[in-house]
Amino acid sequence: MQLDDDTFQQMIANDPDLQTVSLKQISDHYAVSMRLLNRYIEQGSLHAVKLGRHYIVTIASLKLFLSATSRGTQDSLSRTINEMYEEEQQGRRAADRQM
Repeated sequence: MQLDDDTFQQMIANDPDLQTVSLKQISDHYAVSMRLLNRYIEQGSLHAVKLGRHYIVTIASLKLFLSATSRGTQDSLSRTINEMYEEEQQGRRAADRQM
């Protein structure tokens, strides 16, 4: 069965699991870095599709990722975010010392 464009667009519009979000939208909404999201994609924890230079994530994939995030993973996520923040701060301090 072949779908015409209008039918396909209606199908996507009526099924939120087929709708997509960008990594930037996820990053902004959940207050996590793009770098961390890319790391999850590289590890295979978050399924995404690369279109050109950008990734998109279906709502279904995001829901699956979030539901699979157990308390231990949430703690790990917090540690990873804290580690990345500390690395960034160390880099800034080093740059300030060079000035």
